[in-house]
Amino acid sequence: MPGLHTVVLDPGKDTLQINFEGTLVEDTFSLDTVVDTPKCRIAISHYCGYPYSVWKDGNTVIVLDGMIYNFTDEQIHTLLADIAVVFTGSRDYRKAVKAFVDQADGDYVIEIWDKVNCRLLVFNDHLGRLSFYYYVKQGIGIFSRELKVLLEHMPQIKLDKSGLVDYLTLRYNLGPRMVFQDVYRLQASEMLVLEAGAGGMNLEVANSTEFNLDLDSLFASREESLEYLKDAFLAGTENRVRTLSGKEYHLVSDLSGGYDTRAVLGGLSKYAPDVIYMTVKSNTLDESQASEAIFKTMGSPGKLFIAENTFVLHSLEQLTDLVYRTDGMVNYQTTSICYQDSWNFKQEAPVPSARFLGLGGEFIRHPLKIYAYSPYSGFRNGLYISMPIATACKMIRADKNEYLENLKTYLDSYPERTKQGKLRRLYYEYYRQFVAGSAEDRERLHFWTVAPLWGLEFTRAIFTRLPLYWTGYKYCIQFLEKLDPRLLKAPIHGSDIQLDSKENINRYESRYRFGLLRTNLKAALPAPLLFYRSLRTLGRKLCSQKNTFQKYFSAAYYSYDFAQDVFDYASIEEDMVARRDVRLEQQVGTMLMYLHEIRKRYGEKLVL
Repeated sequence: MPGLHTVVLDPGKDTLQINFEGTLVEDTFSLDTVVDTPKCRIAISHYCGYPYSVWKDGNTVIVLDGMIYNFTDEQIHTLLADIAVVFTGSRDYRKAVKAFVDQADGDYVIEIWDKVNCRLLVFNDHLGRLSFYYYVKQGIGIFSRELKVLLEHMPQIKLDKSGLVDYLTLRYNLGPRMVFQDVYRLQASEMLVLEAGAGGMNLEVANSTEFNLDLDSLFASREESLEYLKDAFLAGTENRVRTLSGKEYHLVSDLSGGYDTRAVLGGLSKYAPDVIYMTVKSNTLDESQASEAIFKTMGSPGKLFIAENTFVLHSLEQLTDLVYRTDGMVNYQTTSICYQDSWNFKQEAPVPSARFLGLGGEFIRHPLKIYAYSPYSGFRNGLYISMPIATACKMIRADKNEYLENLKTYLDSYPERTKQGKLRRLYYEYYRQFVAGSAEDRERLHFWTVAPLWGLEFTRAIFTRLPLYWTGYKYCIQFLEKLDPRLLKAPIHGSDIQLDSKENINRYESRYRFGLLRTNLKAALPAPLLFYRSLRTLGRKLCSQKNTFQKYFSAAYYSYDFAQDVFDYASIEEDMVARRDVRLEQQVGTMLMYLHEIRKRYGEKLVL
């Protein structure tokens, strides 16, 4: 995967071989070494158009992985150099970091390396959109945008049962923990300080700025909120277009015919007349008609490219390799299809290109499912999960009570104090770790991705000033109308909603909210009375005979000699037959494939 990679060794530890070659998973990737000493190596994996900057000022090295859109390069360098001065001088650098994060609108991870004192400062943007992982133990500190770098250099790889249950029940991992012990993901508005001195290695983890989703300074009215969000979104979009165009990027954008990419189209059409819009036409999904309709309605602002994807399942060997390259964070079916879509887009896009995505519309479009008493009670009663906790624990032979205790401890650690704030935090985690995170990790193989609906001022206003009960499809449609009334003149792909009919929108919203109420009432019942769970989003019916995906799942299980050490196949098959849920095979099968590839490469240090 492209991005920043760093390994720091304890001064008293024997030098080991530091190797970042495993990140070059595509033939278009190359590796630039920034620091190369016996005790520290910093490098960037990249392709043409992957944005990063390096400044070497005396005894400090500053690396910016990503892009900031509301500062010039000179301003960025000056601000980061000021942070480096106070950091290396052991003065209070936190205020400077906080001021930077509070103002810098972009997607980034920043490292400052103090060569003299062997100290490393790492911090990310306010929302933490980019994945970044770290491991500090046994005299080695590893920091990377890529899990493979950690696995390559960790003395031992041990599975984390709580992380595995997270993955199976939620399809993502809560908070900083991952599926491996001692491996963590950098959270939003978080910073790390590593000190590698004579006394050993010490890691401090702290907030870089306040990231609290309790409401503060509410909007006075819906109209005020819509006007403010429109202006914030357009300002963020204009900054992105100006910065990218100034760096001679070509602009491409997804156009699905849905809500979120339609909003991006509304913003881009005002500032960028030469965008290549991309949509998909395949044997299972054809978004091209809706995309073409809205594209023409908006006056054909650029070029529309229709990628035809004749997706066919790969062999088991090809699938496992692809799952490994994308870190196994999404089920293998989605990974394989979307990888092919992205590859098709890449063949059409000029170099270098920045790809605009519709990620972020979920923050205003989805009415949020309310839990009964707390996030924990919601999980216990089947809300927000795709597999029962008891089932997942049984599959991997995990202690359910221990997992629930860990889950409660983590959810109780949320900094928000209001019920609404805690709910926002829970949904933010879902959007960041699963919806946006998996898409970012997959798409960045080929493109630098841009998400204007994740802009700093836009999302900050949604998180702290917008009441939850305003959000929903009706509110999203009103937002689109504010951007450009023409956005309501073409149909939504796969929906019968009439965007230019207030009566139809009201009926649609009422039906949707009634469905949420029904789900919430079920989730409020004691767990033994539950029959259906929420968030059953795909693959609800599985034919009685083994389908294609089940064939791959069974092949994976019986082909991998370690599988029985991790999973209880009898309970998996029993649940699969009882519920006929294809997602079960996809989740467990994906994990099997991912662990198989790790076992193949690092079998001597993998502890199951």
